[in-house]
Amino acid sequence: MEVICNQEYIKLAVSSDLHLLSKSLYDDGKAFSRMYYNSDGKQTKNGEKLIDEMLFEVQQQQLDALILTGDLALNGELVSHKELIEKLKMVKQNGVPVFVLPGNHDIGHPNAKGYRGDDTYEVPSINEVQFKELYYEFGYAQAFSIDSASLSYVVPLSTNIWLFCLDNCARVEEKPLRYGELREETFGWLEENLKKARKYGAYPLVAGHYNLAYHNLIFRESFTMRNHERVAMLLKKYETSLFLSGHMHMQHMEQQNGIMDIATSSPCTYPHQYGILTIEDGNHIIYQTQQIMMSQKMRADYRRFYYNNFIRQVSKELEGADEIPDVVKLEMSVYAARLNMYYFSGDFYEICDEIKNAHGWKLWEQYGENIAFFTYLKSILHDSIRNHNIYVQKG
Repeated sequence: MEVICNQEYIKLAVSSDLHLLSKSLYDDGKAFSRMYYNSDGKQTKNGEKLIDEMLFEVQQQQLDALILTGDLALNGELVSHKELIEKLKMVKQNGVPVFVLPGNHDIGHPNAKGYRGDDTYEVPSINEVQFKELYYEFGYAQAFSIDSASLSYVVPLSTNIWLFCLDNCARVEEKPLRYGELREETFGWLEENLKKARKYGAYPLVAGHYNLAYHNLIFRESFTMRNHERVAMLLKKYETSLFLSGHMHMQHMEQQNGIMDIATSSPCTYPHQYGILTIEDGNHIIYQTQQIMMSQKMRADYRRFYYNNFIRQVSKELEGADEIPDVVKLEMSVYAARLNMYYFSGDFYEICDEIKNAHGWKLWEQYGENIAFFTYLKSILHDSIRNHNIYVQKG
């Protein structure tokens, strides 16, 4: 069995939800602007620049591998996948192996579109067979076991650390569903390889696009695998302690059956970061986020874009609440945007006490009972108060 690294200590980069959109698929017209300014705050227009810088940094640090946990293209456009693959080839040629797995936006997505002037137009997406063929050299070529029922595979990173890349996206007839799950046929394959890992004394490092744990009272059905408890029980049986996921675009950590599920945020969403993971003997584990290098002005501009995007979303939600004065609506929107920004960055612990006693929160308590966003804001205040940008597991 040929391993990727010969040392017992490995250092990896982890990223998720790159959502690259080829520049050949959009212009400065109204169609793209509508999508860009009414989305979830992704820097789609500057996504390629951010991805290029992240990949450059990964190469400069001479890491042992890069793991990408899905949603590689914006909505699965064939040309976007092909352009990303050319970038990943350069990373590999410069000595950093890359391992990918599919997200819910990568295969058969109905919104695979181009944007020209005032209109959108359909563009080719890819199917499961094409995904495996296109990304073959980024995981499947190095795998000693590939699941016949999904796009899951196992790669020996070292003699004592094996990487399990799980395809946990639900699809019917090559079309993505709005939830994740591990396929029934994949459970037998997974346990068989977990047994092999135990036999050879290898630590199973597991990754998937959808989350293993419930990270938030709101982020549940569309974010966490439907059969997550069964998956977690199986992983725990074979002494897995860490699960790498994404999907939420939020930096967050939560446990399921004693397994820490680390959801790495998107490099294209503020604060534009990725994870650095070091593992020694499968016992001592350190995960820490690292922000993509950029000028102070650029970071401030991206921060402002993300902040203002959320203000627009909340303001739109408050439009129909005629009983709330406009000046109060603005204060409520600004408060919600600040709270959301710190929460998605994994830094809510920094402002927790301040935000709970802020005037903006009192306004939400007074006026927000029938506003959908209020439920989300309350879920944040009930979340675990910790630094979600660093995790240490000592053996």
